[in-house]
Amino acid sequence: MNRPPTQDQFEEADLHMNQAFRVVIASSCLNEPIPADPPNAPTSEEKLRTEQRDWVAMRDTWTAFLATLFPNAGHAGFGYMLTEERANELRQIQNVERNRGCSFSDQ
Repeated sequence: MNRPPTQDQFEEADLHMNQAFRVVIASSCLNEPIPADPPNAPTSEEKLRTEQRDWVAMRDTWTAFLATLFPNAGHAGFGYMLTEERANELRQIQNVERNRGCSFSDQ
């Protein structure tokens, strides 16, 4: 039987997302976009930081909204799902940076 994610799992997902974000921010190529980059690739550290702040605010707003619609479902579950999705997006960006031959200053 599947159980909804717990608050601890949500916090762990948030930690993994933040770790993936820090790796991408550390890319030596982040401020050097190239024409072959995917359309969702960040074009600068500043833009990625702004995007991440906005994304966290959006996640928190959505999870609060969903919790009002589904009060018995658990707030942590909604946050967990959204956070895992964002962590995967950041890992994809990290792979793009790696495929470009970029180095990561904190690895």
